[in-house]
Amino acid sequence: MFFDRFFRPKWQHKNANIRRQALQSLPSESTETQEIFATVVTTDTDPIVRQTVVRGLHDLALLERIAQQDADATVREHAVQRLGSLLSGTVVGAPSVEARRE
Repeated sequence: MFFDRFFRPKWQHKNANIRRQALQSLPSESTETQEIFATVVTTDTDPIVRQTVVRGLHDLALLERIAQQDADATVREHAVQRLGSLLSGTVVGAPSVEARRE
């Protein structure tokens, strides 16, 4: 509908820069934010927006898939780096030791 574009969250804006800024402002620790990040990283057409989201993702399986399958090499590289940081436990939001062992 016509009015939908006025009530859509900024992370769904048609301008990639606005989407990126909106995503950067979300608290990455939130479950809702992680769901948004998962949606964006798998559906957004702009690689810079996907790179932004990868930096805040906590889902190891999704990061592994992005590292292997994303169309953009830079996004894949960021996913590998984020996966390494999470697996080493050196960043906020890293999974428990048990989860990292799996």
